[in-house]
Amino acid sequence: MGDVIGDHAEKKAREGDDRYADYGGPVAAKLRTELTGVQAEIAEYKAKVARYEAAAQVGIPLMHADRLRGETPDELAADASQLAKEFGAGRIKSRPTPTVGGGADAADNTSALDPMRLATAVLSRIKGH
Repeated sequence: MGDVIGDHAEKKAREGDDRYADYGGPVAAKLRTELTGVQAEIAEYKAKVARYEAAAQVGIPLMHADRLRGETPDELAADASQLAKEFGAGRIKSRPTPTVGGGADAADNTSALDPMRLATAVLSRIKGH
């Protein structure tokens, strides 16, 4: 398609259309370089999205999606499945519920929180040892 556009621009420049006069000049070269860079960035982002999709489908955390290898969605999916199998991804569907508390019966025994009783208990332990 680039050749068609280029041929058209060159033809218009030869016909005297000033809008196409700089087709082969430094401005056009700079724009072509920028376009190539943008196209490379877009390809990189598309590849990243494809890896994220393949990882998400098998339960691999997205932070590990960059480990996946492949050029096509099928290759990425196969690699993701293999990685998930090796590391056991998808076995844990949710985080475990924390069971951290204040002790055996801290909520029921508020008298143990009495500062004087606590100080006495600490002192008796210190003196006892």
